[in-house]
Amino acid sequence: MKMSRNKPVMAAFDRGQIPTIACVNRATVPLRVSFPALIHALQKFVDTCFSPVWGTPAKMTAATRFIPGAWAIVFLDTADAVEEEEFLIDGIAMSDFVYPSFFEGFRKPNSTQFDYLKKVKRPFQILKGGYMPVFRDGKWTQVFGSASKQRRFQQEDRRGHRTGYRNRPPTERSRPF
Repeated sequence: MKMSRNKPVMAAFDRGQIPTIACVNRATVPLRVSFPALIHALQKFVDTCFSPVWGTPAKMTAATRFIPGAWAIVFLDTADAVEEEEFLIDGIAMSDFVYPSFFEGFRKPNSTQFDYLKKVKRPFQILKGGYMPVFRDGKWTQVFGSASKQRRFQQEDRRGHRTGYRNRPPTERSRPF
């Protein structure tokens, strides 16, 4: 397929297609909410919070395994929330998320909304309970919003976490779980 250097490559959602996100429950302990209620709340989160900001709609669906061609979210026993700030949808906790302006270093503090909960005041600010993966000097590292978050992060069981796959060849990263 010949590609033009003048035209950007667009993702599927830019061509009117809405990606499916397969939600797979691999947790061995109860989620504290029914899985269908969780999927419903996640769909509402995507529709009302995330999609209007990022322009990326998606269709959440419960699944028991990886679905070819679909994106995936896997629920495990241990969390790895990027931000400890949360809000409720249908009584289910959703994580705060950053807006595109968070990545725009030219923005002045308090000049626009940087995250959903309006707690971030400037580009690239990491809240006290947050952290951000950073690729520096050819390696992935973490920058933490506080020493206490760094301590909690270091105590987490990171086995099987996506950060363990970053330095693997693409064929290993794309294997279904």
